[in-house]
Amino acid sequence: MVGYWLSVVIGLGGPPIQADTILLNNGGQIKGTIIQLRFSRNGETITLDTEKMGEVSDINASPAVDEITFEDEKWEGRIIDLKMKTIGGALVFERAQFSSIEKKLSERERLSGEYTKKLEALGETDAIGWFMLASWAGQNKLLRQEREAAQRSLEIDPDHAKSGAAHLILGHVQKDGQWLTATEVKELEKQAGTQKAEEMRAKGFVQVGSRWVSQEDMDRIKALKERIDEITQDICREAENWAESKLAGFKQEVERLQERSSNSSQGYESARILRASHAGDGCSTEIQANADMKRYKDELKDLANELKATKNKVGTAANALRSKVSNWKRDIKNEGIRLVRRAEAGEEVDVASIEGKLRPGEIK
Repeated sequence: MVGYWLSVVIGLGGPPIQADTILLNNGGQIKGTIIQLRFSRNGETITLDTEKMGEVSDINASPAVDEITFEDEKWEGRIIDLKMKTIGGALVFERAQFSSIEKKLSERERLSGEYTKKLEALGETDAIGWFMLASWAGQNKLLRQEREAAQRSLEIDPDHAKSGAAHLILGHVQKDGQWLTATEVKELEKQAGTQKAEEMRAKGFVQVGSRWVSQEDMDRIKALKERIDEITQDICREAENWAESKLAGFKQEVERLQERSSNSSQGYESARILRASHAGDGCSTEIQANADMKRYKDELKDLANELKATKNKVGTAANALRSKVSNWKRDIKNEGIRLVRRAEAGEEVDVASIEGKLRPGEIK
């Protein structure tokens, strides 16, 4: 198969096209695009798919060690295999099948090379030219080069015609007529926040979330929270009692069946003793005892089945009720938190309506 594709590639004729090239151990070569490569590095197998292969700028296969340059970082290890897209389809080659690889120039490499040429043509004092280079790099997604050129344009002339746009490229923010880095803005905001906090505390205010409230409002919010906690605990207990009352009927049914089963067991044992005392008599008492034993035995069998089914039903009902009560508790607590947050945000919360809002409909 490899020989077939080799003959196809060699026999194409015409000008060579830009492509990855694999030099095979048998002397042939295959041209195409490497779309996947598996690489062993420090005991870890790394798979580079189509998207990641675009970040691979160089592959050096040698008998001792293979090298891959991925995102400007050089990896040493061993190629396991690779997949190449050719004019005839995708082919997979194991490392033992080839001796070297020539990697075609990636789009990123081509653009990086073009950036370098443009940079070399710039004058050392051409601030606008450096900014235009930054704009070109940004349009071509060369983000590191974009920032590099924008920074250089400001170093040459901090006040050139495009300096504002250069600052924006670098993520700077204009504040009070000055351009500041994100770190500087964050530090100023931190200082302003600290200063405001000191001023508000000096005035007797207390911070609640993002708001500053008076001590009176804080006491009101605290009292509201305590009242909500109290109501929440009461309703959660009621929910548990409600579930327990619902289960009581099921439990009574189980107890009733257990009592019937116990009575049937006692009846069976009495009949057995009676039959034993009249064994071999052939009298009506022995015959009746046998009949009673059979009846009690059938009853016990039926009761055992009914008791098992009832216990299963009770178990299912108990799980459903536990789940419902658990959901209620969660919803009750969440509603309580929501009401406190409303109060903390400055909204009016009607204390008299709290219990009605928190109590689930089924236990009202």
